Amino acid sequence: MMVAGPLRIAGFVVLSLAALLSVMITRCVLEARAELGHGRAALSHGNLSLAVTHLRRAARWDAPGNVYAERALEALENVAKAAELRGEAALALSAYRGVHGALHAARGIEVSDPKQLLRVDARIAALMVRERPAEIDAELLPEQRERQIRELLVVKGPRAMGVLLSCAGFFTWVIAFATLVLRGLDHEGRVVRNIARPSFLFLVFGWLAFAVGLQIA
Repeated sequence: MMVAGPLRIAGFVVLSLAALLSVMITRCVLEARAELGHGRAALSHGNLSLAVTHLRRAARWDAPGNVYAERALEALENVAKAAELRGEAALALSAYRGVHGALHAARGIEVSDPKQLLRVDARIAALMVRERPAEIDAELLPEQRERQIRELLVVKGPRAMGVLLSCAGFFTWVIAFATLVLRGLDHEGRVVRNIARPSFLFLVFGWLAFAVGLQIA
């Protein structure tokens, strides 16, 4: 019985998290599919600026295995390339920035497609360097400005140690909370001290680890 209790709690927590994850992924897929459909409709009607808006939204709903978000990223880059060939720099820049923003918005420890990000950032820098520079950059050579823009486009990713610590802390306090609620009280509502006390301590420790992990990530 002493083993069955913790196993039931762990099973309850795992099933709850799996259900939550399934709901989140399902919503990502449905939202991405809807926005991709709107984007394609806008493309078919020649409304490219509206298409970029919807495709950018679709790409931001990325999740593991979400093909609709991947197709939106590909469509955005294709819109950007075509606009660049037609000399529509503003539209191309908007679409390239959409790819850049979506990849970073949906990233984990790393972005889903680093090669695409490098490719898109190169085009953003190349297009931006053609614009009239700010007064502070007026004396810089185009090559220097492009290099500066490329450096500014690099977004620092989260630290693996911080991510691991926050995840460990999250699962610790969730399991501790479930243990405290399910086993910290007996059938008469009295506190079971030998269970409630360590559960509460682990809950506090897990929450602190989660908060610290987010800060250093």
